[in-house]
Amino acid sequence: MRLPARSAADLRLADAFEGPGCPVCAEVARTDAQWLESILAESVNDIPFREALDHARGLCPRHVRAVLDADRRRSGSLGAAILLRAMLTARLAEIEAAHTARGWTRARRAEEASRPPACLGCAREATTLAWVTRAVVQLAADDAWSAAAAAAPFCLAHLLLLLRERAAPPN
Repeated sequence: MRLPARSAADLRLADAFEGPGCPVCAEVARTDAQWLESILAESVNDIPFREALDHARGLCPRHVRAVLDADRRRSGSLGAAILLRAMLTARLAEIEAAHTARGWTRARRAEEASRPPACLGCAREATTLAWVTRAVVQLAADDAWSAAAAAAPFCLAHLLLLLRERAAPPN
């Protein structure tokens, strides 16, 4: 039985419920893959995106690997190479600034350079996860969605997020 949907987002979530495994994991993975494809296809030379990437100081190791994998699936590595070069250039400047500094300034700059990046992929993933858990709880007001949620093999982390979202008082 197809779950009732009022929007394209509901349709994609219904597809995640029909597949194997945790539907929240599936939807987050789908949107992550879509985001990676869009940055490789459209955002490599997009100035606002590149400025945001520079400001974030790059991507986390998991999303760097995901960019490489997604670009290889596209039959090439040029998009990933452009993004990785931009990230490495920014990080190299931080390392050089730490290296040329003296005394406490060197220690402070080395500490700043060692901070992990504020990964745009992780931030987007967190936003998607919040939306998906909120949507599942709201859709569960419908009997069909409620039955699907009751039968879904949620992973423990997402089950706990759903319980927390469900327990939150309405805004």
